[in-house]
Amino acid sequence: MAKLSNILTDRTSPGLRLLTPTSIAVVSGSGSIGTAGQVTFSGASSVQLNGLFTTTYDNYRVYIKISSMVGGQDDLIGLQFGTSGTINTSATYRRNISELGTSNNVSTINSTDNQANLFCALMNIYGQIILDIGSPFLSERTWVRGNCDTSDRGIQILSGFFDGTTSFTDLKFYKDGVTSMTGTVSVYGYKD
Repeated sequence: MAKLSNILTDRTSPGLRLLTPTSIAVVSGSGSIGTAGQVTFSGASSVQLNGLFTTTYDNYRVYIKISSMVGGQDDLIGLQFGTSGTINTSATYRRNISELGTSNNVSTINSTDNQANLFCALMNIYGQIILDIGSPFLSERTWVRGNCDTSDRGIQILSGFFDGTTSFTDLKFYKDGVTSMTGTVSVYGYKD
């Protein structure tokens, strides 16, 4: 029987592998990379994970847990990709968001040609975001699918993509119009 430590570090067997970014950039707050690769941030308006996407994996899973925020209501978490520390802010992110509210109301938000793929309204409380990202490092369209579970808005389901063939290495998420956020982010590579 294989040792658990060998399974967790083996890059050849199928499963999810926790990744460690080569560096992070946190604006208006602090952040650190744990020994296993999880990033902790506090009082941040944005968090950028550099050197994350490589040739090792084609697909990734991202867990963002926001434990607290400072700011106004209905503020969004934005997502952008970058290469070698430079974030792509061109108007080529596209998205479709469906929301199932806490009072069983369903709404759909469609948006195209946004500067950032805004995907989750956390309403100044807390929430958890789970994303699957496909082909970010490859010279193909980068796609995103996921959901956001919030304390007061219910569940939002996202599908979207970067409409281009840029090879990305970095991931940035940020609060849109809110002072700060505190929480953790973990990124896993898919091995099939």
